[in-house]
Amino acid sequence: MAAYTVRRYWYQKARWGRITSLNTPVEDEDGNEEELIDTLADDKAIDLDAWVDARIFLLGCPERLIQIARKWEKRIALSGADYKYLQRYRKQSKLPV
Repeated sequence: MAAYTVRRYWYQKARWGRITSLNTPVEDEDGNEEELIDTLADDKAIDLDAWVDARIFLLGCPERLIQIARKWEKRIALSGADYKYLQRYRKQSKLPV
């Protein structure tokens, strides 16, 4: 919806030389009316679904795997045992490589 709104804005500006106000009421795909500014994407917004999924994943995740992930994040080289453990866990749970 946001990409369409931005595209429509530039189309109107180029074609008619007029600018649509961000306070203009628009209708969303469910038929509800809201202001145009409320449809723009916020890059700083937290993806709550992904956050909850990550929290749930970490609750059931082995502590050793979390330690390996912290090493990886800090760019510390993984030992052979760490790498084997990570590979075994990925294969077992079908995590992305």
